[in-house]
Amino acid sequence: MFRKIAQKIWILAVTLIVAFFVVGQSAESKEPDYAAEQYSKIKEIEMRVGERQKIKIGFKNIGRYNWRSTGKNFVSVYTFGPKYRKSVFEDDSWIDADQSTKLKDTLVGPTQLGYFEFYLQAPDKVGVYAEKFALAAENKLWIPGGEFELVITVKDEVADSVLQEPSAIGEIVVTATVEEITLAAPKIIDGQEPTVRVGLFTTEEPIIFTSPYTYEIKNTQGELFCALNPNEEASVSYVETRGVYNINCSSTDFISASPMRVEPTEIISFLELKNYEKRLRWLPKVNNNKFRGVIEINFSKDRGYLWVINEIPFEYYIKGIAESADNRHSEFLKALAVAVRTYALNNLSNSVKHGGKGFDVDADIDQVYRGYAFEEQMPFWSNAIDATRGMVVTYKNEAVTTPYFARSSGRTRTWREAWGGANKPWIKSVKTPYDRGYSRLGHGVGMSLHDALARAKKGALYEEIIKYYYSGVEIKSVY
Repeated sequence: MFRKIAQKIWILAVTLIVAFFVVGQSAESKEPDYAAEQYSKIKEIEMRVGERQKIKIGFKNIGRYNWRSTGKNFVSVYTFGPKYRKSVFEDDSWIDADQSTKLKDTLVGPTQLGYFEFYLQAPDKVGVYAEKFALAAENKLWIPGGEFELVITVKDEVADSVLQEPSAIGEIVVTATVEEITLAAPKIIDGQEPTVRVGLFTTEEPIIFTSPYTYEIKNTQGELFCALNPNEEASVSYVETRGVYNINCSSTDFISASPMRVEPTEIISFLELKNYEKRLRWLPKVNNNKFRGVIEINFSKDRGYLWVINEIPFEYYIKGIAESADNRHSEFLKALAVAVRTYALNNLSNSVKHGGKGFDVDADIDQVYRGYAFEEQMPFWSNAIDATRGMVVTYKNEAVTTPYFARSSGRTRTWREAWGGANKPWIKSVKTPYDRGYSRLGHGVGMSLHDALARAKKGALYEEIIKYYYSGVEIKSVY
């Protein structure tokens, strides 16, 4: 009898231990309700005594919950370090002495960008200040990853950065104010490869360029300012109060009222953004700050932010999309290349999605794009793209949207199951036997990358893989 009791106690203890670890692991793997990642960079700020200056900063919502500007849990910016302190930079427009502003956007969902704007009023005492702030969901919590610091130098006088005297190294040239012309990327016409404009990031810092190739620095009106010779440096910044762009070349400074473009003279060229850092968690040693094609610096009047935009041929854009590691089966990489290309083509055709910002796709919100530096690390991915050049998924002769995700729990989901609304006839629930026994990672709609890789290893060709997840489709070349 005592042996049976002891055995039952032992079984109960083991069960509790297992349950503890399972629950603990689930809790660790679960995405947080609220989390943020700083998206736009803030330069060191110079102000006159008593001067008023607007601050703008962007954060990506990397949690599960929506951010809102209204309601009991609205998201705002508080003073931090220590919390709720009265700031010496408090402006009359602040909500309170310790709370500068609310979220500018009405709603910011998971993976989307949210922006905050507020004014600083410089104190009477000169000096260097380090002002710390943090995002908070009202009545709930401080948002992890939402802390930021502004380094502010308050001076008695600040030289006018725009109307300064000519320097010893060259004269300042001011271009005439002209009516702005927005450049639009051409879509697929007569079977030609399109050009895509990618919104890389927002910033308030100067953008510093260098390259082993020759580039030309122009504005969007086509006016040439200077050449960027191999291994030289140049920079472009924007002065919002004056509405002009400052261009610093190797020997001469310029000013332009139109957005700036750094254009290659050879198609094989790539450009490095010296003061930009972007690394992948699974490729931390590589800084993804190199880009083919044109780099454009364009102030978005619609949103009030300075965007760095990469204008590039469509296939080079696909090569820079970072959705898989390189050491994967070639048929799997080909299937992914076709799905990625088709998904990107649909984003390119959506003129409303990023309307007013001056670009077609976002490097973070749409598909993760990391440019030429990523392309350098992914030769097999590049080979798969070359092997399927121009190939897209079509349904009744129309290119369709092709969502994909990391892994299911045994079957894919329909469009309505995941996102509501009407179902798409080419997206049906199909069995994913190689995912069985795993938890779902992602929305579950379209192609499961985990299941697709297993199929490729079993001998399936990329066309077979595509047609398994997207029902009734054909693969066709569009250019």
